[in-house]
Amino acid sequence: MGGTDRPVTAPRIVTDRLILRAFERADFDAFCGIRNKPEVVKHISTEPQSRSQLWQKFAYASGLWPLLGHGVWAVERREGGQLIGDVALADYQRDFSPPLPGPAEPGRFGVSWPEASWLFDSEVHGQGYASEALTAALDWADTHLAVPLVCIITPDNLPSIRLAERHGFIRVGERIHSDDPVIVFQRG
Repeated sequence: MGGTDRPVTAPRIVTDRLILRAFERADFDAFCGIRNKPEVVKHISTEPQSRSQLWQKFAYASGLWPLLGHGVWAVERREGGQLIGDVALADYQRDFSPPLPGPAEPGRFGVSWPEASWLFDSEVHGQGYASEALTAALDWADTHLAVPLVCIITPDNLPSIRLAERHGFIRVGERIHSDDPVIVFQRG
């Protein structure tokens, strides 16, 4: 914690099967491997991304914590230490009209409500890891952020819609993002 009482790096959270932690330089190849699988990114990107583009996402994911006091966690399987994805409470500065729900005045760490997101390797889909990681991140948010959260999900991403709803997110509207429709959910 810094002088503003906000984390400057992702706090380490240990669950039954996972470790949520800050990204490390050594995670980059695994990060690229996960994000280069079409079945993993089919709801967020139609084009494969270069290492340079992925490096920018990796650095962005690592850099939010000191700026905002919340951000992206690397999600590692406790058994074997394998990076299997990430979960986030982040500010992606998305351009929406109308804007995503958020406070009229600056909140504890900023002016917009954090956006929950998750992305996991297809090798672990359907095994409950996303739910376990999201539960841990939301528990942390309930204690340290105490603000509502939003998430956006494409209408055809039924597993993520079900996951969001199971974790207390309710549908509050629709937007267009990158020329595609998305559903906006809010929690809290």
